[in-house]
Amino acid sequence: MPFVLKKNSGSYEWPVTVESPSSGGKFRKDTFKALFKKLSRSEFGALAEQGEDALVTEILDGWKDVKDEEGEEVPFDSDSMAQMLDDPYVLRAVINAYTDFLSGGSAKN
Repeated sequence: MPFVLKKNSGSYEWPVTVESPSSGGKFRKDTFKALFKKLSRSEFGALAEQGEDALVTEILDGWKDVKDEEGEEVPFDSDSMAQMLDDPYVLRAVINAYTDFLSGGSAKN
């Protein structure tokens, strides 16, 4: 099958594993599915220069399997995204997952 060069390839679902501290000096791993936009290198570079918040706000196009403390689905909206990304462990996990996404790393889980 020949390679087809596309201007922009849309968005793709990708697993994100959040490792956050828990009691006893251990880390808990939780996973959700992010919908990532595929950016060009130049777009990625320009956003990265603007900082993590600008980058993550642009690359994250949705999510699945994100629940609140009562077990209800958390909608993908600007308030929920701001709350999630204010957590440094979530922010790091999203950036790491996107780096894997861009570099062709295998999706785990």
